[in-house]
Amino acid sequence: INSAAGPVVSRDGRFVYFAARAGRFSYIPDLSSGLWQIVRYDRKTGETAQLTQGFGGAVRPAVSPDGKSLFFLSRRDTDTVMVWRDLETGSEKILAKGLTTDEQEGFTRTDLYPNYAVTPDGKSLIYSNHGKIEKLDIASKQVSQINFTAKVEQWLAQRVTFQDKMDMGPVQAHILRWTNQSPDGRWVTYDAFGKIWLQELNAGKISGEARRLTKDD
Repeated sequence: INSAAGPVVSRDGRFVYFAARAGRFSYIPDLSSGLWQIVRYDRKTGETAQLTQGFGGAVRPAVSPDGKSLFFLSRRDTDTVMVWRDLETGSEKILAKGLTTDEQEGFTRTDLYPNYAVTPDGKSLIYSNHGKIEKLDIASKQVSQINFTAKVEQWLAQRVTFQDKMDMGPVQAHILRWTNQSPDGRWVTYDAFGKIWLQELNAGKISGEARRLTKDD
């Protein structure tokens, strides 16, 4: 396990469920086997077991009060969904679709999804979705919105702005990439504005204007 996030403890205190990533962070992640999976740690035996697998991954576990059901977020066909899993049989079903996109490819600084909870009777889930608070009835999969009001104080500071002077003459290149000098030291080639240029040198100093090598088309 390279990274872990979102730990929750079963009501009896024996098991700790969390999302784990085996590989290190990458800006080009491999989603074929799922970046994150749900892992269960047994505090009694010290054993660790991976509960989920495959494409789509699994994050932000939650456990029912009776310890028989596991809930987690997964990515299915680019869509973040809420999944229910029977811990006794291993069967799964999708409870809700179209949720706020999870952060499986991100840096995981604030976990992979906002925290949510199972109601004390184990019949519903309360979670945040697209800026709203929703209640999901597990048996019927019906979703209802929990309305709320909040007192918010906002203010605007004075705008910070200034004028930049723009040169009106010919555009000058300030960054030259991939410079190469000829063996006799008379020429230098470089990339500027996405094109290749040739510059003559005389005694180590620029001589004349640079000449473009690549064609207009």
